[in-house]
Amino acid sequence: MNLLEVVNQAQGELGITQSTTVAGSQDPSTVQWYNLVNREGDNMQKSNDWTALQTLKNITVETPITTTGDVTSGSAVITNIPSTAGLSASVFVVSGDALIQYSRIVSVDSSTQVTVDMPATDTQTGIELVFSRDTYDFPTDFSRWINGSYWDRTNRWQLIGPDTPQQGQFNESGIVATTPRRHFQQIGKLDAALRLWPPPGATETTFTSSFLYITKNWAQTSAGVGISKMTADDDEFIVDPQAVILAIKWRWLQAKQLAYAAQQAEYIDYVRQLSARDGGAKILNMAPIFSPFLIGSYNVQDGNYPAGGS
Repeated sequence: MNLLEVVNQAQGELGITQSTTVAGSQDPSTVQWYNLVNREGDNMQKSNDWTALQTLKNITVETPITTTGDVTSGSAVITNIPSTAGLSASVFVVSGDALIQYSRIVSVDSSTQVTVDMPATDTQTGIELVFSRDTYDFPTDFSRWINGSYWDRTNRWQLIGPDTPQQGQFNESGIVATTPRRHFQQIGKLDAALRLWPPPGATETTFTSSFLYITKNWAQTSAGVGISKMTADDDEFIVDPQAVILAIKWRWLQAKQLAYAAQQAEYIDYVRQLSARDGGAKILNMAPIFSPFLIGSYNVQDGNYPAGGS
């Protein structure tokens, strides 16, 4: 169902005049219906991890850039780098002699110079530098994580996290500078906030990390493009349109200061049923027994093996 159809259905059930258009209408009553729909769409998106909104994100973790440069004691500027192509502020860290652990680029000053966030501890010329990208963009439609879905697909290991700020600081600042398992953490605003630790090392190659998330796009255009707000009469719902109809009915009655408790209760019951059915459910074993999946004493007999064979 699209925007116009949902509003007309709700209006028809309440016995009031149905709108001929919704998006872009100047009629105050229709504007109210339009805003109620968008309010409820956002509310539905946030109320449950709906299967229809679950989305996969793959991140290609870049190979580190190994190069050389000069550092000066007490200065955060690294000079005489052969090329700064491919480097960016905030998302790259650099390691090398005389650099404090986890020094991060704060600006790319020129084609041969960068500034980091901590000064060098010694003056050295032509030292080896390893620039590693450890911070990546979230999807533009990201709403929230789906817990336990973060994996290094190349190495087939689940990532550890999301780390707390305290754990993140321990990782970046503590005595342990690396680990065989990779961690992840959300840092700051979502435009570039997905941080991995430890950063890729000099000998590491590109690998793919993936996770599932809930998209904020609870609707789509008639062409199938995801949107987080309806702006046209033919925009379609991804969340359940019947739930939206029930919601905007009681919200409209509430706005008009009319009795709405019965309609609200009907809506709540419907959404609870919808949530319970969404995505199915596992059968729970009330007497679980550990069942090993590797060959061992649990599933190999002690003796009396069949004769025969070569």
